[in-house]
Amino acid sequence: MTANPTIHNVEAARQLYLENGCKALIAFGGGSSMDCAKACGARMYTVISGSSAAGKGTQHEHRIYPPHAAAIL
Repeated sequence: MTANPTIHNVEAARQLYLENGCKALIAFGGGSSMDCAKACGARMYTVISGSSAAGKGTQHEHRIYPPHAAAIL
């Protein structure tokens, strides 16, 4: 992990998450690893669409952020 993670770092983490069927994010270390994990989580949002309770055809999106944990060392 480099200081001030780049888009490349975030996308590499996202690719590992997807390729390995991960269910959560865990970040160890200081600010940069935490920042990368948070950005990766933001990229992993799942969008669930459905009609509104009022039944007027309005579409709502619910976004689910992956479970995550952090440990500062």
